[in-house]
Amino acid sequence: MHLAASAMALAATSAVANAASVTFWTLDNKTRTIYFTANEGSGSSTIPSVTVSNAKKKTVEFPDVWVGNFYAVQDGAENKPGMLGEINFGSWGGLTYFDVSAIVDPKDQDNVKQMWPKSAQVPMSGCEVFPCNNAYYLPDDIQTKTTKENDLITILGSGSTGLNFTHPADSAANPTFLLESRMPSIFWRLPQRRGMDFRLLPLRRRLLGGRQPLTLMNMSSRAVMSIGQRNYEEDEASYGETLMMRRELLGNNDPYTLITADHLAEVLVEQGKYEKAEVIYRETLIRRQNVLGNEHRDTATSANNLALVLIDQGKYKDAKVIYDSLAEHREALGPTDPATLMNLNNLAVILVGQGKYAEAEAMYCEMLPLSRVVLGDMHPDMLTTKNNFAAVLTRLGKYADAQAVHREVLSSRREVLGDDHPDTLKSANDLATVLARLGSYEDAESMHRKVLASRQRVHCRNHPSTLTSASNVAQDLAIQGKFDEAEAMHHEVLALRRRVLGDKHPSTLASRNSLAQVFASQGKYEEAETMHHETFRLSQEVLGNDHPNTIMVRSNLAVLLLVSRGKYEEAEAMNRAVLAARVDMLGNKHPDTLTTINNLGVVLVKQGKYKEAETKLGEAFASRQEVFGDGHPFTWSSINNLALVRRLQQENMEVSCIIK
Repeated sequence: MHLAASAMALAATSAVANAASVTFWTLDNKTRTIYFTANEGSGSSTIPSVTVSNAKKKTVEFPDVWVGNFYAVQDGAENKPGMLGEINFGSWGGLTYFDVSAIVDPKDQDNVKQMWPKSAQVPMSGCEVFPCNNAYYLPDDIQTKTTKENDLITILGSGSTGLNFTHPADSAANPTFLLESRMPSIFWRLPQRRGMDFRLLPLRRRLLGGRQPLTLMNMSSRAVMSIGQRNYEEDEASYGETLMMRRELLGNNDPYTLITADHLAEVLVEQGKYEKAEVIYRETLIRRQNVLGNEHRDTATSANNLALVLIDQGKYKDAKVIYDSLAEHREALGPTDPATLMNLNNLAVILVGQGKYAEAEAMYCEMLPLSRVVLGDMHPDMLTTKNNFAAVLTRLGKYADAQAVHREVLSSRREVLGDDHPDTLKSANDLATVLARLGSYEDAESMHRKVLASRQRVHCRNHPSTLTSASNVAQDLAIQGKFDEAEAMHHEVLALRRRVLGDKHPSTLASRNSLAQVFASQGKYEEAETMHHETFRLSQEVLGNDHPNTIMVRSNLAVLLLVSRGKYEEAEAMNRAVLAARVDMLGNKHPDTLTTINNLGVVLVKQGKYKEAETKLGEAFASRQEVFGDGHPFTWSSINNLALVRRLQQENMEVSCIIK
């Protein structure tokens, strides 16, 4: 756990009124001195050392806002830290964060052992037998505990408390939550403040020396906390070196080795190196299944991580198989366990990827109230769920509702995480996308460009998130008629996505589709048709015939056939097939459905089928007026099309009268 924060900032949100405390309970007759270290830059006061001995308990009081750690040294032993007890009283949301940390010396098995909230009477962090999966041992924490209490118990020495380790989900009265891997500790999500040390680096330099492996690892990894300054290549090299050392010293199946592999994979994911990350996640999953069994919580976490990287690659069916296999695990944890909520969120993401928007919306509507109770309105993971929900509303064409939710999430993320945090940038990007859907193209382009600049600074030019922003800017340019500029940007994004993600990744296919659209708008019909046909073939292969993206490519191809080749009958048949699929999947009022109705009406006009064309174009106009309002460009387009077909009908009637 990374217990570092601005005490002044956190005090404002703390609901703790009374002094906090830690009661030290020795399980043997040895005498130990407890040394306390406040985090530098946190403003926490100094706590004097205390002595505990003879199987007794001693309570040490802390200020209601304090962040730091402690360690125990037996009489006669060298004064150096081993297992750490890390605590943050009066932290974010008024909660207490605590953890047993093995990052300094995991071999120190006879001093700090376990911690838990005083009234809970169940050990929550650490364990009696080491190596200990429930102690934090690397820079990225996966076992942070939180509680509403401000009094903790810490046991020291050899012996047993007589208490059984109980997972938080097993005690309904215990308000302690476990934050899983890929649901990071709240600390790294807080905004970076100059002069703050989120990694206890000065302490470890003093205790270990600058060239110790853990110090070096800490130095390279502290950038996890410093959004905008992180060096992913340095992190990758650091974790790779640590993994090699742990494999050599501890073996391939050691819990510490496996969690190091997880962290290396996560750094690879951050860089968009999904295939390499998938290989590592598969290996760690197999090893945990062999060592711990399929039902163990760490095995479930490995399965979740693998499923996520499959989602990143657009392998939705494979990811769905994994999450379906975790159904019993979710049931055992209960509906309000954070791990269950995380799994459900990721399942909803899969549904979106598969184009099952209504199912995803229903799942989010079920999740949000539970997440609000478990995590609170401002918790970063709650905000992630809300942002995903808003994205689903966008897919469903509920733009006004989506805009409202996105603005709320963006405001909260700026407050909690800071302007340049990746999650904040995602919210800004998603809001800009909704603005474009609402016809505010200049505002959308301006916001997308700001996000692009920030992502280039925070990530790098080739990062998938940066490429998404560049693609969005290109689409904003195209919709405003700036085709040459849009084409150049789409070419660049497509080339980078091919290199980073591969030819068959959904994002790469989206770039191909967007570039083909620009070609068509420029009158480059042969290039556009060739690219659309190839994209349609790949979309069928990767996503299936019924996926919304495949249907979209087919729709664009139908329009192209109409405009560039005059193949009206073929275009009509293709549009009717697209319309049937969209009505079935999205409903009659979805914007994509209305686009297809409009396009079908235009095809009918081209064939002189004015009566049916007027019916279709009138239907598109009425629905667009209802969905978008009178001032939206789509509504105006429908007005013009409807006026055109009526004028053509009138002219046709006049010609008929003359002939007669």
